[in-house]
Amino acid sequence: MTVRSLLLVLACLAAWPLAHAAEPLPLLTQAGPWTYAARPIGYDGRLWFANANRWPDHNSADIWSVRPDGGDLRRERRLFSQDAGEPVVHGGLLYWPLEDPRVSLGWGQIAVTDGKRWSMLETRTGRQFHLHGLFADGDELLAAGSSWVAQVLRSPDGGVTWSTFYEDERRESRLSRTHQLVPLPSGLFGDRMSFSDGERRFTMLRHENWGATPLPDWPDDGWVRRAVPWRGGGLALTGSGPGQHLRVFGADAAVSDLPDRVIGIDIDADGDGTVCLLGKRQPRLHEIWRLSGDTWELAFEFVADEAVELRLIGGAPVVAGTLEGVGAVWGRPGVIPTARTGTLPRQIREQRPDRDAALEEIRRALDDPDSYRGHGLILRNLLDRWIVRGLPGTELEPLLDGPFPAGEVRLIGGRNNAGYPRFGRWVLTWAMRRSGTGRVPASWIGQAFDEEQNASEKYFSEPLAAILTAGANGQDDGETAAALRERLTRTTDPDWLRADAEEALRRLQE
Repeated sequence: MTVRSLLLVLACLAAWPLAHAAEPLPLLTQAGPWTYAARPIGYDGRLWFANANRWPDHNSADIWSVRPDGGDLRRERRLFSQDAGEPVVHGGLLYWPLEDPRVSLGWGQIAVTDGKRWSMLETRTGRQFHLHGLFADGDELLAAGSSWVAQVLRSPDGGVTWSTFYEDERRESRLSRTHQLVPLPSGLFGDRMSFSDGERRFTMLRHENWGATPLPDWPDDGWVRRAVPWRGGGLALTGSGPGQHLRVFGADAAVSDLPDRVIGIDIDADGDGTVCLLGKRQPRLHEIWRLSGDTWELAFEFVADEAVELRLIGGAPVVAGTLEGVGAVWGRPGVIPTARTGTLPRQIREQRPDRDAALEEIRRALDDPDSYRGHGLILRNLLDRWIVRGLPGTELEPLLDGPFPAGEVRLIGGRNNAGYPRFGRWVLTWAMRRSGTGRVPASWIGQAFDEEQNASEKYFSEPLAAILTAGANGQDDGETAAALRERLTRTTDPDWLRADAEEALRRLQE
């Protein structure tokens, strides 16, 4: 913490009446270069969190970990995503959804780690532009996703296979999202946010038998900021400003409403029924309140530019947010057990597919303009089918030169376009990364980044595809490493592209 920040803390605390004195919540660590820390979670004896720019769209999502005492800060992995979704520990593994995958091929993506090694999973069902969060329900994994409409996906086998459990009705000029899923003894509950004709409406749904029923008496302005299990039911922090409330669902119970004049930001609860609330009554001076019986008690105070999330980890509050322009985490987590790590899931089967039949079918598809319509889903599905059957990515290397027809793919709602050769290479290199094998021309890494900036910040050019694939597939040779190091010196590149090159080089040195 800088001298300036320390003086601000002292000034804020001095201005607060002694009757409201609370224990200061210490700054645990900071990480950059991106502006926010988020999604803190305990796994394998360490505290993990994401670092990203949250608004506007930005190609950043780095995963960090730190010891509970704040020591040994490590950058663990850079996700090819815009922001990271809500992670979950399941089956001895840490699952981290890519909130907005930059590959943009219409499936959700999930990074999985045992604390040392990583693998990537794809949902391979339906169509998702986002995976907002993952949740455990006994032996099953649940995913809150969305395309144009809210979806709930489920996996019985640790993310190897997925099916659509719920998909909201699609209507013209209407979008919907679901961010929170809460499995309870009385059923599965999840929020739904709908956008239509400039209005937002909110509800809580009960999911069963591939349908969903809105809970009665849930107000249209009842935005669910966070929902968690609590005393056999669920507890949600809803609304904003004077309309904020705590609401119980899925059980016959009551809860005291928010402390007077506190603007609620987030809540969490643990297995013994303890509830903590992150909020504030003054700019930058944030508070953590603990519910004791029916009474709220002020427990901690700290200064942040903005605090965004609260989690109880090892029974103690941990907060993520931003301070002095970079991500920051406050708190002192309790004991985080060492994980009994599971086996990393694999979607690639150990088979010997018919190589000649595969390459002939892929060549025909690459040369067919129909394969590129609708965001190239025909081409994606074909390559996925052969890669999952065991076709090595090395077999795709000769196809990087085509054949490709003339034409353009309209992408990201028309915000970006890519010629068929460029998009064909984009999908081929994605398939090579899925396989874990295959090399790209090192000369691609040095090509100019020539795509015009777009509002969605989604790009598909050869240098980007090459940087990602070289790092993911361990293309460890002198020419590739030299090209990556040279890329780091280009001050005209966007900051996120230099970060991609830095991550690729780091993986080659692991």
